[in-house]
Amino acid sequence: DEFHAGLKTPLSREDVRKHWESQNVVPVFMTGADPKSGVETVRKSWDEAVRQKYSVLSIDEFYPAPRTPVEYNKELEKFRQEHPEIYIQVWEASFAKGVAPDAFPQLEALTPFVDAYMPEIYWKWFKDDGGRRKLLKNLIDRSRRMGAVDKLVIGLGTHDVPHIKKTMEDIPAILDMEPEIGGLAFFVHIPGTSDEYDKLYAQLDDQLRGLFA
Repeated sequence: DEFHAGLKTPLSREDVRKHWESQNVVPVFMTGADPKSGVETVRKSWDEAVRQKYSVLSIDEFYPAPRTPVEYNKELEKFRQEHPEIYIQVWEASFAKGVAPDAFPQLEALTPFVDAYMPEIYWKWFKDDGGRRKLLKNLIDRSRRMGAVDKLVIGLGTHDVPHIKKTMEDIPAILDMEPEIGGLAFFVHIPGTSDEYDKLYAQLDDQLRGLFA
């Protein structure tokens, strides 16, 4: 990227962090919740955010139970109580077909004690446009019932050209459903993939600036 262009030696993670902090950008400590790791190992990875003095902990990713053990939820709630100063955001991946009434069940489980609940509504998993919109409305309606639509941050895909095209269509649909939604998140930016990809990503950037700048 532009920040690293022309550098002869790679910058340390801490140097990168200091740079962005100097630009008033809030760095995020990114970690996970691997179901195979066990609650003790996962908790240690979350504690690193505290040890390194990050203000935001981002966890990728929780799955519906029992794939993600319920003990992880309990441990995260304990972490919340011990570190109220940390902003916690959690991604949920759910590969269930169709739109069940309880699709993405971690919404109800996690929202009460996290700051941002982030379901991954990627086109590659939900390719039917009508079904995907029903799923988005389902999540928004359930968040409203909890009085927590401000905590709902929809994760959209930017993996490749088809994802960006669908994401650009979904953004206005989401804002029409709920203008006060907590936010939108995007995964993942891969610059240089192709000229078309870079052009579309720039259009997405312009779209977002027009909506939120």
